[in-house]
Amino acid sequence: MNQPKALIGSFTQAIDTVTSAIVSIPSLSDKKQFALDLWGNVLQATENALEADAETTDVLSVYGNGIQSIGNITVIADLLSKEGKGLEITGNRLQSFADDWEDEQSSVFSLIGNLLQSIGNAL
Repeated sequence: MNQPKALIGSFTQAIDTVTSAIVSIPSLSDKKQFALDLWGNVLQATENALEADAETTDVLSVYGNGIQSIGNITVIADLLSKEGKGLEITGNRLQSFADDWEDEQSSVFSLIGNLLQSIGNAL
């Protein structure tokens, strides 16, 4: 594993987690929520791409992180689309299914959790 890329990816993920928490504050204006949501997804896509590129031994992690990055890019496309074509649902589905690929030793609970997350994203 390429440690510097993995470290940058982990740091980016921490920033994204804080950004996502701030987006859920109801008193923020729509414009601020949109900007934070957009940048949160940009950070997630970057983080997943860096982690996929940093991985050298676990092929499933590379695919999982790559698919998650594609999911974030799909959500970004939906956010930037004037028509709002529902790409966010597809992007969230990709992200939740990709979690299964990141760990070769996924437990049954992890698989069930990701399935429930996919159903929630679809709803």
